[in-house]
Amino acid sequence: MSFTRKRPAKYLRETIKAAHGVRVKWTYYHRRRMAIVTMNSNQKFTVTLHPEDALGNPGSLDSPPTWATDKPGIVTLQIASDGLSCIVLGEAAGTCWVTPSATSGGGVNHFSGAPTVVTVLAAPLAPATQLVEDIGPVVNQ
Repeated sequence: MSFTRKRPAKYLRETIKAAHGVRVKWTYYHRRRMAIVTMNSNQKFTVTLHPEDALGNPGSLDSPPTWATDKPGIVTLQIASDGLSCIVLGEAAGTCWVTPSATSGGGVNHFSGAPTVVTVLAAPLAPATQLVEDIGPVVNQ
C-alpha cells in the first residue's frame, strides 16, 4: 500500500481565465511571474491558485487563501469558498493590485502569490439605436 502525503506549500502558482476582450500580459517583477490585466469596467476575469511545494509538486495549505486589493472601488472580488479562485469584476476606471496570500506548515510559512496588476478602463458606450431630440423653449428674437 503506497501513501503520498502533500508537503506544505511554499508558492501559489496562478492561472488566469479571461473573456474575449480582456488583455492579459505575463511579466516578471522581482523574479516573480505576475500578470498585467487590462479590461473594461463591464468585464471580469478569474484567477485560480495552485499551491506548490519547493519542488513544484502540489502542496497543502493550513486554511483557504485570502485575497485583497489595494483599491476596492476599482474592482470587486468574488472569492470562492475554498479560496483557490477569485472572480475579479471591473467597477470603475483606475489601476489596482490584487494579491492572494496563504499559510502552510502549521502557520510557519506565510507567503503571497504574485500580485496581479489590473487596469480598468471606462466601459465603452453601447452603439446608438435612436436619436432623441431635446427642443428648448420658444423665445423672442
